[in-house]
Amino acid sequence: MLKTDHGKPSTSWVRASVPSTPEILSPREHSSANSPHSQETVITTPQSTSVDISTLESVMEDDPESFDLLPPSLPHQTEVNVLEKKAEQVFSQAHLQAIFDNPKQLREFIGSLNQRRPQSIPILVYYLDALKALRAIRYSNAVAEALEFNAKLPLTQGRVPPTRNPVLEEKASQAFNLLVDELPGYIVHVWTKIMRQSALNSITQRTEGAPSNNLAEAFCLADPSRADTPLVFISEEFARMTQYSPSFLIGKNCRFLQGPATNKATDAAKRRMAEACSCSKEITELVLNFRRDGSPFMNLITIAPLVDSRGALKYFLGVATDVSHLLATTTGLGPLHSPNDKKRDELRGLSEMLTATEQETVRRFAGRMHTTTTTNTTTTITTYPSDYEIESELSTPISSCSSENLSLPKEPTSPTLSHLGIFDQYLLIRPSPSLRILFTSPTLRVPGILQSPFLSRIGGSDSVRTSLSDAFTQGRGITAKVKWLTRPRPGSSGMKHRWIRCVPLLNAAGVVGVWIIIVVDDDSCVAVRAFKDPPPVDNVIGKGKVDCDDEGKAAGVGHIALQFAG
Repeated sequence: MLKTDHGKPSTSWVRASVPSTPEILSPREHSSANSPHSQETVITTPQSTSVDISTLESVMEDDPESFDLLPPSLPHQTEVNVLEKKAEQVFSQAHLQAIFDNPKQLREFIGSLNQRRPQSIPILVYYLDALKALRAIRYSNAVAEALEFNAKLPLTQGRVPPTRNPVLEEKASQAFNLLVDELPGYIVHVWTKIMRQSALNSITQRTEGAPSNNLAEAFCLADPSRADTPLVFISEEFARMTQYSPSFLIGKNCRFLQGPATNKATDAAKRRMAEACSCSKEITELVLNFRRDGSPFMNLITIAPLVDSRGALKYFLGVATDVSHLLATTTGLGPLHSPNDKKRDELRGLSEMLTATEQETVRRFAGRMHTTTTTNTTTTITTYPSDYEIESELSTPISSCSSENLSLPKEPTSPTLSHLGIFDQYLLIRPSPSLRILFTSPTLRVPGILQSPFLSRIGGSDSVRTSLSDAFTQGRGITAKVKWLTRPRPGSSGMKHRWIRCVPLLNAAGVVGVWIIIVVDDDSCVAVRAFKDPPPVDNVIGKGKVDCDDEGKAAGVGHIALQFAG
């Protein structure tokens, strides 16, 4: 079925989503308001913040000492203050402490750290060992505090002072402060997975009845070869999200979106992005940005370098996603504060940190002095499931801490192949009529793909390529399910079923300057071969006489053997 961004469904199986948001001010030369394929919209003038009408109800009481017609106004709390306050809570030490007090969240934090920043694992190991020692001290203090006074024993008089280790506490505090810097990366990791799944569902329409909201289509392209790395191309969704027209955005560095408000997390994110750009590395960060009307939004921004066939940096691709709704509800992050409504069991806190080996030792020997009889049985060492297992024996080097003995999810750890952003497969192609592939994501970069015609990778019927070509010519965004050729036509060896989402990026005049194509593998289909499988061959060919009662079958097998020999 075919859908374009501005047309009704046709009988073809290719489709395209209909934008539910208005477009930017700039008209295009290749479309008009009267065309069924046009995308003409207007960004309205920013409006001032309205007052809640419910607070303007008249005062009905007849008080001779009052001159008020309305109830007194409550302290005004702007949207900026709400988002900033929420961001401070999410990136705070209290949140990280709540993660360490929640075994499930701690496991996810360890998995994220092992995937994104394996070099920080030694800090985590040191802190957990120090925390275990401190909890052991707290438990010993709890036992000492419970010592009972006996009047017949003078030595029981007086209170036993608690044990402290200030040096250990200071070192644990320093390690904890270093781990606080890893908290933004963990939040990025969690929210990226959520938004990736939502974006992929939006492209493949796997969520029934889901609206077409142009999710994760806010793209921009910056040129590092020019002064201050200005924006040179943007998508319509980027203009809609920021409420600025292309003529205003093009030529400016996107830092102006940061606005006057600042916080420590945003400042640290800006430093990390600057370092990543200087090293031409991909990075995803959370930054508080502001629209044209002054309203804030939490931006999940991915910056990816685009290099040519020789590896030289040409442009930076930016993917912006508004995740303010995730920040407001702290989706996927668990509680932001540790529970303090009940006294924590010191023994439980210590036992939660025991490794599998320590658990086995406790299981074998715990309570022997309180047992009257002993049964000699063969003990089988069993690894008990735990929320995290980090072995830090002195004889074990820290480099041996892999995902296996960390008990982490099996996820890729390669910075090149891991999911750093919402999309891990994308192409950038020239506008029509060229449609040559200029840049690709690392996952799609195979020999010969750069500078090859994009349509040469599309298999199936000619009507599919014709529909795509028409959309590129008219500058219409389109989504299609295609048969992706692993090699350019003709003579391709195989095909893969994939979804593609094609989004135009515009220049200051509103003309398409480049296309970005998001590629999504269709998990419901398996790869198909472009040719038929050969007939089965007997495994005794070439090893001796063929034992076959039917002379015709034997002759057929011999013919196949001659084909392979020739």
